[in-house]
Amino acid sequence: MKNLFLKKLILITLIACIGLAGFSFYGISEVKKGEMGILKPIIKLLPFSENKKEEISFLLEIFPEIGGFEKEKTYLLLFENNMELRPAGGYLGSFGIVKVKDGKFTHLEVHDTNIFDGFGKVETEPPWPIKKYLHVSNWQMRDSGWSPDFPTSAKKAEYFYRLQGGKEKIDGIIAITPPVLESVLDLTGSLEFEGHNYTKENVILDLEYQVEQDYYKKGIPEGERKSVLKKIAPILAERIVEFSVLDQIKLFNCFEKHFKEKEIIFYFHNNDLENKILEKNWGGQVKKNPGDFLMIVDANLFSLKSDPVVERLINYQIDLNSPRPNARLEITYRHQGKEENWHIKDYQSYLRVYLPKGSWLIKVDGLSTPVKFPDELEKTVFAGMVYVPLNQEKKIVFEYLLPKDFKKNPYKLLVQKQIGTKDYDLKIEIISDKKPKYFQPNSAKTKNGATIFSQKLKEDLYFEVGF
Repeated sequence: MKNLFLKKLILITLIACIGLAGFSFYGISEVKKGEMGILKPIIKLLPFSENKKEEISFLLEIFPEIGGFEKEKTYLLLFENNMELRPAGGYLGSFGIVKVKDGKFTHLEVHDTNIFDGFGKVETEPPWPIKKYLHVSNWQMRDSGWSPDFPTSAKKAEYFYRLQGGKEKIDGIIAITPPVLESVLDLTGSLEFEGHNYTKENVILDLEYQVEQDYYKKGIPEGERKSVLKKIAPILAERIVEFSVLDQIKLFNCFEKHFKEKEIIFYFHNNDLENKILEKNWGGQVKKNPGDFLMIVDANLFSLKSDPVVERLINYQIDLNSPRPNARLEITYRHQGKEENWHIKDYQSYLRVYLPKGSWLIKVDGLSTPVKFPDELEKTVFAGMVYVPLNQEKKIVFEYLLPKDFKKNPYKLLVQKQIGTKDYDLKIEIISDKKPKYFQPNSAKTKNGATIFSQKLKEDLYFEVGF
């Protein structure tokens, strides 16, 4: 009996974590709504950490609403291609509509966003960087992810879906980035399909080549060039259904990681459900300042699919000895592309740095354009274009003052990760003539009057030092 409950529990997590992620649309209805409460005590018996048990309990709590047990649910799926990074995760080249009833996926359709945008007849003024650097005069769905705050961009995507002829009543919006598919293939093993051997290492670039270059060589109509995405999903789904319990647990671990690292993001119209998602930090929201705040947001504008070969290093130094804390932010871009080809060229990004409202710029160096100050999301923003030639490095430096009313003790800093970005190297250096009494995380080092944190920016990070 316990094995049956365990199987059903894992099916719940697979449906909630994988099916809604957009890569395995299959119908499973082995778990009845009334069994949700029965399954909860079983969680305590699972070989998981307490944090993981909390994650599973949370999924059990929200699944009846997400899974369409009361009534059929319809979701807008946004396939955010982070090879062409945008503020909400990546270029929106494809989207899907999926319907869910009683835990089963009853309908799926996938669309090429560029073709869908062609149906629109109402023109919308785009944000000026899109207009200037992409030479786009009409803002449409493919460029809807301009805000790094996912609830804002999700609503904009749905707005354009509706404006351009979409008829479905949407209950929620889910964004997925390519690492999700890589995780699935890592566990299912390689997939041979129509002359291609897809592996974790090559699947994204291979699919990109097919839909950008190879389709016309094979005589595939432009409107069908992305049909391969729809074809391979059921094949992967069949393999997932046949997973052993051990592999299912591994897959759950993968998706738990994708939630934390902002590679799967949710937005729901149900306010109670949305608030739970935001509290869990699965909603991609730009948060309020705990004190100091830093979020670096790039928008690849006319650089093809260059982002996988562009590294970033972030060094942030804050001097608390000044009456008004003085900050220095250094962002180093390293373009590792050697020569231009069909998907790589010189890198061009519209950079926005989000800071506590009231921060004051002293000096900037390295931008290709004059700095602008488009205050957004209750933050002060420094913005401008970054240009990085192939096989070169560019360093952008901002020096600025924090707000006049900034409280220095304890010093608190939230560093938010942009949706879809890689795990950048991050170094935080907090300078004070006072000796720290405590700091978190406790991995910090102290040297010459500075508290130093060094780690990967894989997820939103919180730092605190008390003096």
